[in-house]
Amino acid sequence: VLSVPKNMKLLAVPLFELYDNTARYGPQLSAIPHLLSRYNFEFVDEKGQVVAATPGQAPDANGYTPQTKVLAGGDIEIDDFPTNEEVV
Repeated sequence: VLSVPKNMKLLAVPLFELYDNTARYGPQLSAIPHLLSRYNFEFVDEKGQVVAATPGQAPDANGYTPQTKVLAGGDIEIDDFPTNEEVV
């Protein structure tokens, strides 16, 4: 459920309109496209295989799949993650 207070209005705005439009949407909202560009998004099928990644395409013909290393949290050390050579 998405609710909006009665004294406010919900407005759907495309990301390209937010970009570099500080005068209309303010510094926080106009920064959203820039902040999203710092992330890579992976689309995974039902079998857990990466079928597409943004920016970019599906994994290459050699089977290389980009991996993410978690640098925060403290529950897993960075050395616990396999390197690309260790992944089968």
